[in-house]
Amino acid sequence: MYLDPPYYAKGRDLYLNAYKHEDHSALGRFLGRTRFFRWVLTYDNVPEIHSIYATWPKREFELSYSAYERRSARELLIHDLRMSIPSALP
Repeated sequence: MYLDPPYYAKGRDLYLNAYKHEDHSALGRFLGRTRFFRWVLTYDNVPEIHSIYATWPKREFELSYSAYERRSARELLIHDLRMSIPSALP
């Protein structure tokens, strides 16, 4: 299952219903307990997310944005320990 939670750092500026720190942490705890599905999610690359998902594999990647302004940013792909992600991502 692919999850795309609200950004941690800029969520309040982008979403009407942004997550608070506890909401992001609760999602991490839930994913750590679930055995019903395998998951992968993407997040903004900030220290708080690294901390919440400290025990899971993470891969940084670059993403280009163009909705509000043209820019690129480093994001994180985090995945279930039961999954294998190819080492070479496009």
